[in-house]
Amino acid sequence: MPMKVLKILPVLMLTSLLLLNFAFAQNFNIYMVDVKTGEITQVTDLPDNNEFNASFSNNGKMIVCDVLGENMHDLFVTNVNTGVSTPLEGGDGGNDASWSPNGNLIAFDRGPANDPAIYTVPASGGDRTLVVGYGLDPEWAPNSQRIVFTDYGGALRTIGIDGTGETLIWYYGCQSPSWSPNGQYIAFTFMGHIFKVPVDLDGNVTGDFEPVFISPPDIYSGGPTWSNNSQEIVFFSNLTGDFDLWKINADGSELELLADYGGTDEYDPTFSKNGKKVVFSSLPITGESFEAQISNEVMTYNSPGMELKQNYPNPFRETTRIDLILQEEQNLQVYIYDAMGRLVKTLANGAYDKGLHHLEWNGSAEDGSHLADGIYTCQMVTHNGIRNIHMILMRE
Repeated sequence: MPMKVLKILPVLMLTSLLLLNFAFAQNFNIYMVDVKTGEITQVTDLPDNNEFNASFSNNGKMIVCDVLGENMHDLFVTNVNTGVSTPLEGGDGGNDASWSPNGNLIAFDRGPANDPAIYTVPASGGDRTLVVGYGLDPEWAPNSQRIVFTDYGGALRTIGIDGTGETLIWYYGCQSPSWSPNGQYIAFTFMGHIFKVPVDLDGNVTGDFEPVFISPPDIYSGGPTWSNNSQEIVFFSNLTGDFDLWKINADGSELELLADYGGTDEYDPTFSKNGKKVVFSSLPITGESFEAQISNEVMTYNSPGMELKQNYPNPFRETTRIDLILQEEQNLQVYIYDAMGRLVKTLANGAYDKGLHHLEWNGSAEDGSHLADGIYTCQMVTHNGIRNIHMILMRE
């Protein structure tokens, strides 16, 4: 199915499609990559099963993950050094497990695909406790007292682990939330793009939504996870054809390929609590394919052959100027997206000469109508890579 179709499906339907692919794939495993060195380690390998959605314990020695087999869909705990996996008591039927920062509890969703509920269970196993009767993709606040999650319709919510104090952050289209370790932001997928929103530890929104990475047309990006210093986000995206792991600064700068393993798809990244490792799901990987792919793609997406300058003036009322530089003649696309990640205007689409180019935008949509005040993303796309800047339209 083309990704442009996936992007307009309900968010949970996309999750179901991915899980369906996992169910019929042959042996998805959990791998771990060192963020600095790129060294990879296979963590799980349960024959005739698929493992995905891994989450680190607070000391980084264990992970919890979903295990999907012909007659099983349960949570398992695995020692990352020995690879020994054991079922988590109380985690039978569980999905999307997340280990609390204090190490005491594991949150997960469980139930019918169209009506899941969120539970917690002691990390050592035991009786599960219902937190909220609807929801999926639970992730912890850094104080281990609150959970952020989405409901079946894609609304983004938070709730206390005792089931009280629910807050609504956004109404639809959200998936895979992740609370920053400093407690100040929640990152999430919105309609195939990566966003963040400032919050307090009670789940109250304290500012405007901010785009982190706006996917080019027909590209899907998802599964954001925060580094331990809250400065970087890792996510998966099919920017290069298959789904790979990408790292980006939380302000949306310096996109970098983290992991591409020779044609396999990598999903569900999660940082360790110390920020040194990332676990993810993939089909079997070989070291040879890793070395061959990562050097090529890093050069492609960090190439100095293009530059997108910040628009001026910014904020602007009527017209703003956007300067960009090409180091060679090439095809260029420049898109404008609104704060919800919707494409509203194409400023350039064609062959451009080497050198400095000037574009102007008057805050209008493709049909010439005036757009509302707010934050917009200008995205430059060439064969050398992608650059984004954020622009503020303020007519009043």
